[in-house]
Amino acid sequence: MRIHGRIQDVYPHGIARLRFGKPNGPSVIRSGLDWLLARAAGLELPFFDFHEADARGVGPHPREPLSPAEACDALRRLLALRAQGLREPLPYAPYSAWCYASADNADKAVEAARRQWHGAGGGGGFAEGQGDALRQVLRGRDPFADEALLVRFADAAMTGCLAVRDGKVYDGVDPATLAGLARAHDPEEGE
Repeated sequence: MRIHGRIQDVYPHGIARLRFGKPNGPSVIRSGLDWLLARAAGLELPFFDFHEADARGVGPHPREPLSPAEACDALRRLLALRAQGLREPLPYAPYSAWCYASADNADKAVEAARRQWHGAGGGGGFAEGQGDALRQVLRGRDPFADEALLVRFADAAMTGCLAVRDGKVYDGVDPATLAGLARAHDPEEGE
């Protein structure tokens, strides 16, 4: 497959992407795709992200060097995930996926993604999984209430996030790491 496009704001001394606040799913995807596409095209320029990071300040946060072959492999995996989503309902949403992928263990990952998907606590807030498109595509099924769907969500989340964040091809979720973490949503839960 050949991809044609334009990467904006490429300068002789490098490429920089700015995000006000902390990274989230859509911002990581945008910045990561620019990075992967630049690397796949053979642009050897430094790539810097500027965003709020707890201990490291706002940046610059340099991206690791990545060979064109590694970038192409990550892009191929993202295109395969897209193709899968065109063939069947894919339990995936960018904000929830980022919450999952940025946590440091499976328990925290599932809880953070579940909160993003359903909204924090009984008081509402942004509930990504309540969008019309996701509700229709998933036919009302909750990826956090069914173990098999949770594995599919985690696999899609890690596949997408590791590709755009680290340029890595993800091998898949070990279902044993998520065993027992699926449960029905209780709207009365607190944060």
